Parts: sequence; C-alpha cells; structure tokens
Amino acid sequence: MIKIREFEPADTYKVGILIADTFEKFNLDYLPEDERSAYLGGYRHARSHDEAHQKAIYDLINAERVYLAVTSEDEIVGVVRAKPGKIQSLFVHEDYHRQGIARSLIFKVENEFKDLGVEKISLAASIYAIPFYQHLGYQKVGDIEFGPCFDGPNFKWQRMEKSIQDLD
Repeated sequence: MIKIREFEPADTYKVGILIADTFEKFNLDYLPEDERSAYLGGYRHARSHDEAHQKAIYDLINAERVYLAVTSEDEIVGVVRAKPGKIQSLFVHEDYHRQGIARSLIFKVENEFKDLGVEKISLAASIYAIPFYQHLGYQKVGDIEFGPCFDGPNFKWQRMEKSIQDLD
C-alpha cells in the first residue's frame, strides 16, 4: 500500500537519489553518458554524505509543496514538487511505474490547487513524460523546446497546461 505524505528534511538523501537516478535514466537518455552530469546539477552528488552536498540537494528539493509516495515499508518511491499553478517536477522509481503512483501524486497537488482557486496548472514535461501528462488531460503548448538544465545547455522539454475546470 502506498501513502502520500509531506517531505521532511530527513528524507533528503533518499529523495535526492530517487530524483538523480530517475532523471538520468528516463530524461537524459538521449545524451552521451559523459554529458549527463552537467544536467544533473547538484543531484550528481546525491549519494554523497557530505553535509554541504546534502544541504544543496535539500535546497533543490524544497518547494512550497513537496509530497512523497511511500510504501508500507517506508521506502520512498515517488516525489512531486509544486507551487500553486505549477508542477515543478515529478519522479517515480522505475520499479513502481504504471502503478498509479504518479497519478496519485499529481491528483494530490491538483486538488489542492483547485481548493485554492487556481484556474490553470502548467508544467515543463520531459519528452519521456509527455504521454503520461496527456493521459491526465494536459495539453501541449507550443513546440518542444531546448533550454538549460543546471549546467547542461540543451535539455528537451515540452510546455503543457491543464485548465482547473478539467479536473474531475
């Protein structure tokens, strides 16, 4: 059974690894391996126990709203970062894909936004995630874009939006 809970500072190490591993495998696979580190930014130090690295990773994770998907064994398997009107990032461990976890995290945020009176939700989807977001009712806005991601110059992404009226 998966439960959704708020992120706590003590979760930083595990969440940093989840983000680093998932981001690299599913979002940076079009890049040569030797170029991926630049696109990971501070997450490239996710397995470091150095206090400065962990502080930097905490700062990257921390957002107005951060929710985790956690198993009954207290394993963190998903994370969503958001602020009203914007989903900033979503990551689910590959072993837990296609089990409704990402959907649950997104619905948690969407329902909060609806309660706040937000009219539109926007996000920048990785190429890998476009079909997932389309399945949830998000629409592409414009064409695929290329832009900086940490120290990497050419990350591929797609702007997407969903009207709050489209929420169930």
